[in-house]
Amino acid sequence: MAAVTPDQLFPGIQSVSAGGSVAADSLVIPFTALPGLLAAEADPATGDGREVARILTEAIASKYVALAEKPAHMAVTLPNLTTLSATRVRKGVNFAFDIDVPSTDLQMPDEA
Repeated sequence: MAAVTPDQLFPGIQSVSAGGSVAADSLVIPFTALPGLLAAEADPATGDGREVARILTEAIASKYVALAEKPAHMAVTLPNLTTLSATRVRKGVNFAFDIDVPSTDLQMPDEA
């Protein structure tokens, strides 16, 4: 299977070095807020999109856990490890969000 680049997961992602310019409609998260993520891994065309997603997920989870007062309608379960082999583990993080939707939008899915 071909590598998944950051741009495939996050179309339009940019890796901006110090002093670089950022589009006005961008969200910028500095590398210092994402411990373990390297600029090479975040490179839109040649980086590792899986690593960007993993580091973002772990950063969000750890920041949430550190909150003194947690939002009532958001829950995060810390990473759990499952051993797959002597050299590989699977790390899981679960997010749950309560979302309000109009009751008129609720319906059973098609039985396709």
